[in-house]
Amino acid sequence: MIWDPCLARAVAAELGERLTGSRARALWLRREAMEVLVWFRDATLGVDLSPGRGQVVLGAPAEPDSEAEPLPAVLAGVEAVPDERVIVMRFRRVRGRKPHPVLILELATNRWNAILADGPQQRVRKRLRAFRTRPLPVGQPWKAPGDEGSGRKRELVDPGRWRELVGAADPEARSALLRAVAYLSGLNIGHVLNRGSPEESFRRWRTMAEGTEVRPHLLHPPSGPQPYPWPLEGVEGEPLASLLEGMRVLREADPADPEAERGQVARRLAAEARRLLRKIANLRRQLEKAGQAQQLREEAALVLSSLHLIERGAGQVTLADFDGVERTLV
Repeated sequence: MIWDPCLARAVAAELGERLTGSRARALWLRREAMEVLVWFRDATLGVDLSPGRGQVVLGAPAEPDSEAEPLPAVLAGVEAVPDERVIVMRFRRVRGRKPHPVLILELATNRWNAILADGPQQRVRKRLRAFRTRPLPVGQPWKAPGDEGSGRKRELVDPGRWRELVGAADPEARSALLRAVAYLSGLNIGHVLNRGSPEESFRRWRTMAEGTEVRPHLLHPPSGPQPYPWPLEGVEGEPLASLLEGMRVLREADPADPEAERGQVARRLAAEARRLLRKIANLRRQLEKAGQAQQLREEAALVLSSLHLIERGAGQVTLADFDGVERTLV
């Protein structure tokens, strides 16, 4: 499944309509399964970010797992970052003075991730994954992917600018539009440009950019089943009651492979075992250093207490320690 800014915004709207004001109970970032679970009193939100999935599913209420983190909070709102494949869920704590938490879903292809952040600065507290190109250090403020680069941001354009971009010869027009115009993606640009008239293609784009006339469909492009906020010309599909319903149907039609899940768990357990072995080795080194330091302290105390027995300039000396055992010090 592929996400683009239009899909992220539409799913955020559905989540907001369904869950805003709901009382949360617990949250779990399941790294071994690449999954996020949020237990509400009246629903359970599951976000499957394992390879080939990328599904956001609402299920029946359930009891939180014992490993889940308590989340005594109300969902205050859900939004999508403009022209980004990012959904932000803002919670308001119902007790205590801890900062209000934020759950951020990053849905860019090949970089699916979930981040739990705190406070108005959205400082990262936990994340599902850390990428070399996007490490998201714990304790640092979270920034949207588009805010990190120095490149020019895509924009909403007027009809005149649209005609300039569309006037380029294909395929240059597609590339120019994808680089410059907000809310266009590889999913929808074929539909937008499928009309010869620049006026009609502009109208189609503006509908998507403004998020109006939404008609959820389950599309069947060559890449596989794809929920989308609108039908796309030239792509087979059928209407959906909602995008969340479409993702639920896809998940039920293709349940997780137990062997694949076991393989993922085994790989992560092996990685955790390697991490713990490295930690044990480091602790042993620290203990050895601590033992050496303790021995030096004992020898220094023995020398200081026996200065009257040591000849000036002596290269070594044999002294009785505090237990009466003779020790030779060099």
